[in-house]
Amino acid sequence: MELALSLEKLTNEKLLNLHSVAERNHDVQLTDFIEGEFVAEQVDAIKKISEYVAQLRRVGKGHGSGTLIRCFSMREWEAIA
Repeated sequence: MELALSLEKLTNEKLLNLHSVAERNHDVQLTDFIEGEFVAEQVDAIKKISEYVAQLRRVGKGHGSGTLIRCFSMREWEAIA
């Protein structure tokens, strides 16, 4: 989970870098596309994964972490269905 969080943060950083390049070059369409399609989704993903990582740290290693991961999986499937 911590690796997933790191990857989401890295992706967000790269998107923000691309956004700043588009702004410097006055590319309004690209900045709007990045803001509309990616930035909000990345922020939401980082928030959700951060919450999961915090909960996993509180639960600790062992039986509780496996149960918590299964619980997360069930929530994700319920959200999709």
